[in-house]
Amino acid sequence: MSRLTSLIIIIVVGLVPFPFLSVYAQAMKDPDIDITSPDNYDRVPMGDLSVYGTSSDNAASFCEVGVIINEHTPYQNATALGEGGQDDYSDWRYTITPSYTNIEEGLNEIASRIVCYENGVNASSWSTVNVTGDPSLHQPGSNLTQG
Repeated sequence: MSRLTSLIIIIVVGLVPFPFLSVYAQAMKDPDIDITSPDNYDRVPMGDLSVYGTSSDNAASFCEVGVIINEHTPYQNATALGEGGQDDYSDWRYTITPSYTNIEEGLNEIASRIVCYENGVNASSWSTVNVTGDPSLHQPGSNLTQG
């Protein structure tokens, strides 16, 4: 085999993965996620609080949704509420309870994250809202927000 043939083989073999990766990277776009309740800057009770949201997930994709409060990790798994069943996070809910953390008096940040996996590649997005914990709104067992 000549030097030129060897050089051509090395160049061709070295280039093969790159077009494949660029096509694949274009095929998987970042997912979308949004917290729909509570609204940004709502006053909320300091007891249990249900957080609701939507995402671009469906039952056929491999995604997970998690929620954190005031950067208190790890992310807590949300419950899928989409029409596609337990793997459909197009609609989701997470209920904040004292077993994880509490809404504190004053400003609190609620962050949601979606991570989707496809062929060994993952993509993620985040959404946050800030709420104000108000002790005057606390009612045992209440999970309603006040705007």
